[in-house]
Amino acid sequence: MVIEEAYRTIYDCEELVCFLAKIDNRKVGEITMGIQIKEQMMTIKGINVESEFRNIGIGRALMGFVERFVLSKGITKISLRAYSHDASPEVLRNLKNWYTKMGYIQQNGYMFKTLNVCN
Repeated sequence: MVIEEAYRTIYDCEELVCFLAKIDNRKVGEITMGIQIKEQMMTIKGINVESEFRNIGIGRALMGFVERFVLSKGITKISLRAYSHDASPEVLRNLKNWYTKMGYIQQNGYMFKTLNVCN
């Protein structure tokens, strides 16, 4: 699997960046983030893995990739909103548990993580 940048643009005081995960040149996942330069914070806008490629580590790889990417820019704070357009309560609970296992903490409907600079 390779992860490559799909686009980058500035919109409303925020740098938007999208990365694609590909296997055999086929898009199998993507993650979009917004970097708030002044606040030194990154917000994950969306992450998606194609259904036939779920549960094999692609989402975790995308999350790890963007965490390393923003850390290389000196940004240590990440926020996201755990939701899905078609999520049942069980799917939403599983999604929040997935983020929690990666070190995200839930607070007021959002999830946050502070990256360790030493890693």
